[in-house]
Amino acid sequence: MPITKKTAKKTAASVRVPETPVWFYKFGRFLIALSLLAVSVSYDISVAEVSGDSRWYLTHWTVIILVIACFLFCLNRRQNVITFRAPPIIWLVVFLIFFSALSMLWTLSPYHSWWSLKHFSGYTAVFGFIYLLRHEKWYTSLLWMVAFGVGFNCLIGIAQFHVITDASVTAVFPPWNYVTAGFTALLRAVHFPDGMDKPIADTLPFFHHNLFLDYFCQVAPPAGTQANKNLFGSYLVLTLPAVFYLFLSSRKRLARLAAITLFAMGVITLLYTRSRASWLSALCAAIFFVSWLLLHQQYRQTIKTFFTKTVLILLAVVCLATIGGTSLRGKLGMQSVIEQVRSLIRMTMQDNNDVRVAYDLNGLAMIKDRPFHGVGIGAFHTVYPAYYQAVFPTPPDGFSMYARPSRMHNDLEQAFVELGILGGLAYLGVFLTLLVMTWRIGTSAKIYEPRLLSLCLMTGIVGLSINALMDFPLQLPLAPTLLWSFAGMLTGIYVMHVEKAGVGLQIKLTIPRFVYMLLTIAAVAGGWAVFRDDWSRRKGDQYLKIAIALASSGRFDEQTLLYLRKSMDYYIWNVRLQEYRALIYPNYTGRNIPVSVDDKIREVEAATKYDPYSPHKLINLGGLYIIKSQELAAKNRVSEAFAYARQAEDVFNAMLKYPGFFSDMTYTIGGMSHMLQGILQPSDARSHLNQAYVLLEKALEFNPNYDTARGALKQTQTALTHFTGQPVPDGVGGTAPTNALLRNVGIIP
Repeated sequence: MPITKKTAKKTAASVRVPETPVWFYKFGRFLIALSLLAVSVSYDISVAEVSGDSRWYLTHWTVIILVIACFLFCLNRRQNVITFRAPPIIWLVVFLIFFSALSMLWTLSPYHSWWSLKHFSGYTAVFGFIYLLRHEKWYTSLLWMVAFGVGFNCLIGIAQFHVITDASVTAVFPPWNYVTAGFTALLRAVHFPDGMDKPIADTLPFFHHNLFLDYFCQVAPPAGTQANKNLFGSYLVLTLPAVFYLFLSSRKRLARLAAITLFAMGVITLLYTRSRASWLSALCAAIFFVSWLLLHQQYRQTIKTFFTKTVLILLAVVCLATIGGTSLRGKLGMQSVIEQVRSLIRMTMQDNNDVRVAYDLNGLAMIKDRPFHGVGIGAFHTVYPAYYQAVFPTPPDGFSMYARPSRMHNDLEQAFVELGILGGLAYLGVFLTLLVMTWRIGTSAKIYEPRLLSLCLMTGIVGLSINALMDFPLQLPLAPTLLWSFAGMLTGIYVMHVEKAGVGLQIKLTIPRFVYMLLTIAAVAGGWAVFRDDWSRRKGDQYLKIAIALASSGRFDEQTLLYLRKSMDYYIWNVRLQEYRALIYPNYTGRNIPVSVDDKIREVEAATKYDPYSPHKLINLGGLYIIKSQELAAKNRVSEAFAYARQAEDVFNAMLKYPGFFSDMTYTIGGMSHMLQGILQPSDARSHLNQAYVLLEKALEFNPNYDTARGALKQTQTALTHFTGQPVPDGVGGTAPTNALLRNVGIIP
């Protein structure tokens, strides 16, 4: 019997789970819907991670409110006995949360791990609440929130691609001034209540003039509100199937027109991103979708129901609009998208591919060394310098004096690296479980709507998962937030239509009211702690962004130091802050704020404590040890000076693991450490001084104009003459400036 609109509604009503109209369900659904919309459009130029931090904070705070509301709801319940039964994916997620938290015990970078653990807990909590508050109409509403976010990002991305600015729009359409004025007023209203200091406000353009499109300036457009165009492409690969579902399932013409418009904008913008990984994953997702429809008998009726003549005509219009839009630039005398695609395909990617191959192969060495527990969640950035040539030497574009990877270009392998084999298999198990649930929904659901919804959600998840094998979309907040939201919807659909009575191990618990009271108090206290942690980090990051800008321009004066210290006062557990702490302090040249060599050493040692493999920090630390040793030797404090010289030698030996990194400075540190040890310990003078001579000559081979190495070499020759009694060759002599060594050394991390 064919499925009509009436029978579909009747059948759908018969399988929906009845619920009590309590305030928590209404409040939770509204809050999650609002947060998904807000997360999709958030962008904060007052901090360094413009597209990431605000989204993470929104996710954390949404979860805090939901957890507190949930415990208050449980506290008001009359029944103390609860029966808990959940599908297998819930237990996999619980294991991942527990194992990720446990990795804090052995992580190589507590800073990274604490930050990453908060994010992962937020993603999975959103997943859990979307599953808990399940309702099909609400799921459709959530997808509309996601679709509106897609539309906003696509508008921004298309404007970025065509280099459309506020000034160009205003020249054609003067009323645009009202849009920029309204948006600017909104930004100022949002930023003023947070107690923003005047130095920060002075750096933000919206406090000086009105803007809208110019607010979303990107280094690599078109990126919308994402960090770069590749992440924007990944986001579209995940969300476009959901927008397509809205187009197919909408009954009203206006809703269908809105959905097809958003879908067309998304397809065009995906082409504009010029991200080959996103294109490939989108193609694989489309093949998955079509193959699933054709190979499963249950979906053939869906094809007949949804793919009507009207739908096919609209899809044809979308295709024509896409082709026309991509060739329009060519007709206007500009390089068309098709031409850009051709040039992108022809462009050599050998270096880029070698970088990714190096990350993947060297990642296997990390897994081999820590197979069961990994290096700790989020700690890949810390440990990679120790493995950068373990299996395959990393090309300079991937790791050098000017580049250091913070993320692998393979999210699945990064899960194995950070959480070991058990954690990686759990991640893989979550994906396979979602795939099985989609298949079960297709074979068991009595109506076609949940089949199509689950298939579209799974198509986006498959596309993003393929993309994650070639990039890092899951390391920034938007894609994983939506991914776990889609997983929560899929799990809810599975329980509603396949295992309506519950699935998995059943647990019956009797929980007294005072336990809920304690849990509520703990949730409030923990929520306040997380909120304060996030807020302090944001305030500190605002000052850090200014310090980074000043240091990048070569300024290491009092102002740069003050901004760095202000950032440290607010929040010390910031990985980027630790990188610039080890750069700004050694290179500080100001005189009005006294900073001794001991102060510099103490700060750099603290920055290196949880980043012991960083050549960028070690080189500055070694230079400071040499300077301190010279300072103590001049005061005749021989034993202390000798100890610092030995520490400098240890740094030199560590730096030998990084050939090509600051080679002239590295061998200068090694040579001067041996020179000082030879002078301070006459019994071994000949051995140390000969070694110093060899190392300093090596430094001059790398950089013949390095005056510090040349001066140290002359001092070494003079010392050799003194201890061996041999005459000094003509032209040799002089003294190396004791305070010149590496004082201005530093590299932007």
